[in-house]
Amino acid sequence: MLVMERLVKADLHNHLKTGGWFSKVDVNQVINKARRRVGIGGFLGVVNFSPTRRYENFVESPGYERQDLGNALYFSEQNIIIVKGEEMETILPNGMQVDLLAFGMDKGQHPKPRRNLDDRFKEIKDMGAIIGADHPFHKDGVGPFLEENPEYLFKLDFLEVHNGECALWIPGYAKANEKAQHFFDKVSDENPPLQETLGKLVSSDGHSLYEIGQTWMNLPGLDLTSRVSIVDSLRRGMIYAAKQNLQDKRSNNYLGAMDHIAKWVYLKTARKTKIL
Repeated sequence: MLVMERLVKADLHNHLKTGGWFSKVDVNQVINKARRRVGIGGFLGVVNFSPTRRYENFVESPGYERQDLGNALYFSEQNIIIVKGEEMETILPNGMQVDLLAFGMDKGQHPKPRRNLDDRFKEIKDMGAIIGADHPFHKDGVGPFLEENPEYLFKLDFLEVHNGECALWIPGYAKANEKAQHFFDKVSDENPPLQETLGKLVSSDGHSLYEIGQTWMNLPGLDLTSRVSIVDSLRRGMIYAAKQNLQDKRSNNYLGAMDHIAKWVYLKTARKTKIL
């Protein structure tokens, strides 16, 4: 049974920047922004997307004193936590490629690119992390597959029901966030056991400093005793947030999404390299 703890704000799905030479992450700026947006005891995720190593670069960057917990950083003076994440291209049984999102693997531990779905689940569980569906009904989302194969919901730890950058309309993906929330509510009502295993995620998916904490959710504070306790408390917290319908803030990051796409296109064209 989940026990009520002091609630804090969290914005877990953050990439921090789009291009290697468009911006340089300043650790102190990130932590200061987090302190203002998610408050004391709050936490962010810093998410890699192969081949980037944004979390590891963040760990190695100079700035405020911090404690390295293996899969998270604790800035004790500012009382802000940074959790490691990985967004991963994954191949469905029908051959389509989708994105999945994981949290809690160790620093330096990276999932293999483009694994098939069942291998991906096993890989992330073997790493001791949690895995979920980010932007499930937007581009590269796994939502349509889950509609046809709901048994896979029992292999997920969370479903992202709001993603700040999904606000940017793309043909074929209108109202992606509304559909994600409706789908989550529907499958939870129709499958009561899922209410004990499937959590929700509300996040910014930000690729810039100014997006940090524009979207957040309330979660119980993380247990920092060990890397295992961090993952376990994150998993339980997402389930608790869904069951208790905890308060969250859902912003639509139109400017952030346009900025991300513009920089991605420019970099891809200029360098003839896929920048993620």
